[in-house]
Amino acid sequence: MANQESTVVEVIKIITGFLSINSWQILILSILIICRNPIANFIGRITNFSWKNGDSTIGVEAVHPNRSNTIDSGLDKATEQPKKLVEDRELLAKEEEANNQNWFSKMYNAFKEGRIKDAEAAFKAYALEENETVKLEENKAMYLYFLYTTGKDNSAINQLESLLNTGNK
Repeated sequence: MANQESTVVEVIKIITGFLSINSWQILILSILIICRNPIANFIGRITNFSWKNGDSTIGVEAVHPNRSNTIDSGLDKATEQPKKLVEDRELLAKEEEANNQNWFSKMYNAFKEGRIKDAEAAFKAYALEENETVKLEENKAMYLYFLYTTGKDNSAINQLESLLNTGNK
């Protein structure tokens, strides 16, 4: 029994001796492990490191930290956003596409039924919401084509020609 106790005491002495001799190295290693993400972020931002021997100059240049590019989070931008937000964006894009097709179907049905004023109103409502000028001009040309062919409005030809002339400039 005394032999086992002396063995345990010897092991504890060895461990405490090792820890006391290497305490600074263990402390630095622990700090590096705890602060590894900020240190890696800083190292990733370093753009220039200068060191002069005469008059002892040391310098480090780094870019300004950008919150969206931090390594602290361990995630890239695509995974930072919750999946629900991504799904909401997809749903909004589908609704916008449906609205774009919706105005066309309203316009086409109105022309088909002879309601030219309703077709014009559907196109004007679409034109107010459209931000892309090229897409708006393409759809305006389509509207004017239907206005001429289905609505029997000869003024649509003049409007198509002026639209063509503005596109060629």
